[in-house]
Amino acid sequence: MMRPAISRHSPFIGALAAAFVVGAALVICGDEYAVGIGLTLLMWIALVQSWAAFSGLSGYISLGHAVFYGVGAYVMVVGWQIFPIWLGVIVAGLAAGSIAFLLGWPSLRVRGPYFVILTFGLAEFVKYIVVSIEAALGRSGRLLIGTPSLRELFSAMLLLAATSTTILYVLRRSRLGTGLLAIREDEIAAGSHRR
Repeated sequence: MMRPAISRHSPFIGALAAAFVVGAALVICGDEYAVGIGLTLLMWIALVQSWAAFSGLSGYISLGHAVFYGVGAYVMVVGWQIFPIWLGVIVAGLAAGSIAFLLGWPSLRVRGPYFVILTFGLAEFVKYIVVSIEAALGRSGRLLIGTPSLRELFSAMLLLAATSTTILYVLRRSRLGTGLLAIREDEIAAGSHRR
């Protein structure tokens, strides 16, 4: 007898709700140091979950994954005074997704250790481009005026970490997730199946 969908997912939903309660309590009651530590933790959770969605499931080791995270962060910093924080998160996500698509599509045609080397090279290439742009503009850093408060950043990162965790949870149980796991187990056998 199959369990209802809600009860099947209730441990995950409960853990997510508990994370939101702890996050809300930290924003309301925590001091700046605790909120800063929580922000760093949430940033790492979002990065790890997004890395696990591809590399963890498929077995392809991507050393350039931080590029997409970095592009999103850079767009967010550049847009501090242009967008409100919530719109900035969306614009940064779209920018990172566009770069991921442009760099990822040809990269997926490479296999094995060549894929690892290529993703590392792409990370260095993008870093060189950003450093060159900043040097051409005559600055080595940015003076951020009117930045969102630490608590606003924490709230945005809590939402981002919860979203990335939910996407990984859903992906892991989807047909695409099963396909990625099949690639990890035996890429040749996975590629031999045609619909």
